[in-house]
Amino acid sequence: MISTDLTWIIPNTRWFGKRYWNHIPYVEGILTAVLRRDNFSVNVIDANGDDLSEDDVSSRLSDLAPNIVAVSCMSVEYMKSSHACFEITKNISDQIPTIIGGVYPSISPDAAFKDENIDFLVVGEGEERLPNLVRAIKADGGYHKIDGLMYRENGGVVNNPQNSIGIEDLDSLPYPDYSDYDMKSLMNWGAKYTQNFQFKQFPVGMTMTSRGCPYRCTYCAAGKDLNPINDRKNVRTRSPENILGEIDFLRQEYGMRELIMVDDSLLLPSDRAIGFMKGMAERRKNGSDLVWKSNNLDIRHINEEILDWMKESGCYQLSFSLESGSKNTLKRMKRGYSMKKGVEMMKAMRARGFEEICSNFIVGFPGDTW
Repeated sequence: MISTDLTWIIPNTRWFGKRYWNHIPYVEGILTAVLRRDNFSVNVIDANGDDLSEDDVSSRLSDLAPNIVAVSCMSVEYMKSSHACFEITKNISDQIPTIIGGVYPSISPDAAFKDENIDFLVVGEGEERLPNLVRAIKADGGYHKIDGLMYRENGGVVNNPQNSIGIEDLDSLPYPDYSDYDMKSLMNWGAKYTQNFQFKQFPVGMTMTSRGCPYRCTYCAAGKDLNPINDRKNVRTRSPENILGEIDFLRQEYGMRELIMVDDSLLLPSDRAIGFMKGMAERRKNGSDLVWKSNNLDIRHINEEILDWMKESGCYQLSFSLESGSKNTLKRMKRGYSMKKGVEMMKAMRARGFEEICSNFIVGFPGDTW
């Protein structure tokens, strides 16, 4: 029997008849690295990667005997699987504290916290909140000092308001710690559901070079002034040197040959974006075979210089969210760009020979007609 400060459970996306979605544990990896930097012991049950049943999870959890169980639920689509993990935990012992974080509980905290198998709910980013919460749990007190936290006390629910989005200096964060995961499997899998996760070459890595979005598109959960999962007023960025350091780490440790960037604002500011692309281009001149793409580019951030450096640095797929071809719909969406620029930039992409040019569209936006 092994006793640890915290055990992650990665829920199996196949449970409850859902489609399987590969989960490179980027969030859990960063949080694990942060916790271990603070000398907490951490391990994981990857039910998704190992295709575990609920009974399998129960058996492994019993063997690990964790002091705390945590789940990061990044999509409402898989919330039932996350809740099942907490039920499994409390069936083993109702004395194990449980924590949920991620997009789902951040945007729907009241709904998520109806599950009485959850003791603590973290809203927003966890790099500062989670270590503070683990310390408070070990000390059996001090929860009132942690912002963006819901917890149970004296038969009721305490909801500490969120005072900040999260950490300001992204360069101060360690690179993800994937040492507990089967990365050979996780980095050699693609998804058929979207072009973003169909890849040219493996192994594939993932990173995020910035956090936040400056816009207020009306269809997006990130459109509020103080949003629990995004920062509209302050797009925080990593330096080119920090990004390139992580790329070198992923190539050295895991043989990464393709990278997907999952930012909302990858190309902001443009000199920063050109900075890390210059570094990637230099590595390609020196023999690197790395190619890359982003799952979320904004046409407003594109110009011909950016396109040149994207091509030079190994980007092969451009995936945008144009959303509509109707001026009236774009106005209601508060997209803030002209279709004329969209067409011009698409022609510029085609002229440079990008292999894949893609766009997402919202069909049937409120107010649309046939």
